[in-house]
Amino acid sequence: MSETGPESGASRGTRRYLTIAALGLLVLVFTIVVASFADEALTRTLVAWPAPERAFFAWLTQWGESQWVLVPALVLALVGLAARFIPMAMTPKAMIRATGAAGALMFFGVGLPGLAASLLKRLIGRARPIHLDDAGVLGFSPASFGDWTFQGFPSGHATTAFATAVIVGVLFGKRQTWWIWIVAVLMALSRIVTGAHYLTDVLAGATLGTFGAMWVATVWARRWRIPDRDGKGPGRLAAPFRRFLRRLRRQALR
Repeated sequence: MSETGPESGASRGTRRYLTIAALGLLVLVFTIVVASFADEALTRTLVAWPAPERAFFAWLTQWGESQWVLVPALVLALVGLAARFIPMAMTPKAMIRATGAAGALMFFGVGLPGLAASLLKRLIGRARPIHLDDAGVLGFSPASFGDWTFQGFPSGHATTAFATAVIVGVLFGKRQTWWIWIVAVLMALSRIVTGAHYLTDVLAGATLGTFGAMWVATVWARRWRIPDRDGKGPGRLAAPFRRFLRRLRRQALR
């Protein structure tokens, strides 16, 4: 006897949840194994790098705070929203609104994964490398909302860096923005060199930032058409700018 519609849907739902649970378990096991065998050795090696290299990463890591991305993105989003209510010519207005939409995508694409990382690191309460000698790589103090030294997993800087890389690629095309991934990797590495996080912290942050931003971009695409995966098809966000450039070309040829 064949499955009925509801039963088939329930079966698919059960398989989906079982798959998610299995993947979660694999990620947990992988994290524990890497933490046990790689976190301490890698941390002790990188924090002992020569002073010039450590100075560079110390300079770089200060730019990984989320406000460097979120504040400009929020300003652009608000300007784009305000343009709805300001009388002006259609083309400049459309350009401002498109820029505002890009700012809003950046704000939510980076801000939501960052918020998740901020909550998770406080709930999980993993000890940072500052406690390596007394707590080890698997030291935990769950629900550490007041002690930043037990807010190591996942890395907020890595989350922000990789989420930003995803959204920049969505807005401008992956082929044109490949370099942003190098910056994201260096930012994540800087957190280990400066003794702020372990390898597993930055891997978790990179994963959260990447998939969180991809989810936001997927939801956003229902409202605004955005570039394809290969960077083609600039879509609706870029349309006002294309019209403006065509108008400039026509005027130049007169």
